[in-house]
Amino acid sequence: MKVLAYIETEDGKVRRSSLELLSYASDLAGSSEEPVTVCVSGPFSNETRECLARYGAQKIMLASSDTPRSSDITGQAGVIAAAAEHAGAATVLFTGSVNGRALAPVVAAKMESGLVSGVYSLPVSTDPFTINKKIFSGKAIATVTVKTAGRVLVLLPNTYGIKENPVEPEVTGFQPPAGSSPALPPKGIRVVDFTMSDGQVKLAEAGVVVSGGRGLAARENWKYVEELAGLLGGATACSRPAYDEGWCPHDGWVGQTGKVISPNIYLALGISGAVQHLAGVNSSKMIVAVNKDPEAPIFRKADYGIVGDIREVMPKLIEAVRKQRQPL
Repeated sequence: MKVLAYIETEDGKVRRSSLELLSYASDLAGSSEEPVTVCVSGPFSNETRECLARYGAQKIMLASSDTPRSSDITGQAGVIAAAAEHAGAATVLFTGSVNGRALAPVVAAKMESGLVSGVYSLPVSTDPFTINKKIFSGKAIATVTVKTAGRVLVLLPNTYGIKENPVEPEVTGFQPPAGSSPALPPKGIRVVDFTMSDGQVKLAEAGVVVSGGRGLAARENWKYVEELAGLLGGATACSRPAYDEGWCPHDGWVGQTGKVISPNIYLALGISGAVQHLAGVNSSKMIVAVNKDPEAPIFRKADYGIVGDIREVMPKLIEAVRKQRQPL
């Protein structure tokens, strides 16, 4: 089948989640021997081209007209839908990023195609197109059959391995049809401000996440979360109580009503492990917990646990990691 993957870049570099998506696209298209086509957002450089070529992008499509800014979801979706039509791709892939989750349903509507989010593996069948997806914060699996001619899939971050597949890509430009990318956002939507991220590892894409909870006891102990995350090359997160205390920004709050993540390693510092919190981290490949309460629910879910006071355990743990310092 012909596949189009929407590739996101940041500061001129391809995001890790997009490399996962590209590996997924290569495997999805591999059985049909169709080329993998990508549509790139953001500035395109030689570095971007080389990166995409290393991971299997056989065709790279660049819109000839001005690309709508990231806040213009309708405009971006119009360009992507036009790219899919231009490439003859019946399957369009997005990452599970904030932008990807916003774009996917709009593109699906424009293509009159079925939408499946929460995807983590290749289809069970391609005729009919049947695929598994995670539901209920990753606690259950649903098997979905898409009956439309096309389909739009959203891949969960940190669920598919990144594999190099060097190719020599063909870079082409295309002109989206007039009206496919409106110059103005829909009526009723107004962008009032932009806030740039501070360069930290993106929580949704992080392989290692260090998270703090009420058990940290005081704001000054949040330093343990940041220091350990820095040593491990990971992202910081928090439970609802820590967010309520103002120790962590809103975009770091994980749980059923916060962000749902699936890192390789999740370190829970001073987090009791309420059901609502665990709903956001159930898909972690490994959970390490530090808590002074030996009966804390987090230990029933954790692969490894340390019972002890955060102020006594963390300086020793950080020192041990510093001695073995190798980002995971």
